[in-house]
Amino acid sequence: MNRKVLFICLVLFTRTSNSENFLKLSCENVENYSTHLFKIYKNYKVVNILPNSYEFDYQIEYEDKEKVIAYFYQKKFEKIKKFTLTFNLVENVLYDEMHEGFEKENLTLKDKKIYKCRNIQR
Repeated sequence: MNRKVLFICLVLFTRTSNSENFLKLSCENVENYSTHLFKIYKNYKVVNILPNSYEFDYQIEYEDKEKVIAYFYQKKFEKIKKFTLTFNLVENVLYDEMHEGFEKENLTLKDKKIYKCRNIQR
């Protein structure tokens, strides 16, 4: 019984600490001026909030004080798409790439967007 209580407390503490430990960015596409919001949860994930309020979670692949790289895969009708976000936190620039193909090991770059970002308060 005590182990269950301890486990539940640990899960709740982890969720609370992750939810409070994030960087919130507003990023504007340099071509069409659309704005996306991003929440970067340290050592956890990146949430991309589109202008239409849809949200996509990205898994963090690499993270340090200057750069965060996150990705997610989408598979539809045998086709694989890999979406990658690369945040340059020093220059406040985001590179958003979409690769496509039929095998994870052999994807081709199909789209790349650049965003200028600014840190916004929670």
